[in-house]
Amino acid sequence: MIIAILAVLGAAVIFAVGYVVGPGGYGSADLTLSTDAGGAGTPCEVLCRTWKRRRAEACTAIMASDMAAKAQAAANAALVSAVATAAVLLAAAVAASFIPFFGSIIAASLFAIYATAQVYVLYLLGGAAGAANTAANAAKAVTTALAEVAKAEAALKEGCSDTTALAMCLATPSPCSGVP
Repeated sequence: MIIAILAVLGAAVIFAVGYVVGPGGYGSADLTLSTDAGGAGTPCEVLCRTWKRRRAEACTAIMASDMAAKAQAAANAALVSAVATAAVLLAAAVAASFIPFFGSIIAASLFAIYATAQVYVLYLLGGAAGAANTAANAAKAVTTALAEVAKAEAALKEGCSDTTALAMCLATPSPCSGVP
């Protein structure tokens, strides 16, 4: 009973370490682009700068989300590879156990290697879960950033009475694809 509890706790610790550290240390998906926050100016200029800043922040969120999705795909690929390797090791250990005389020695070694592979699978499973969480949070950040762009654009259209300045501001090309 105590051994089972210790085994479960050990597995949970290995999973947690994988979740926090991740394979290759993917970390967070934070990324920052420099933007012109500007200073004083006419209401149109201030609203235009705010809209442009929100657009740049949305681009940052989109790039961070893309990076997080790639990290999640890499973590999942590493996990699948490790599971396949562990399965092959288990099959080899079982097959070796049927070899007469020296089979048990070979099988014992292969079972030890298999156990090590299973520990690595637990670690990678935690890393894949952490990468999935990071990717989900980054996707939420994109939605939030795009909503802020829409709010800033609405405020710009409502608060800027100079039609020439408004037209010039709205003619500014998007800093990245996916952001209006």
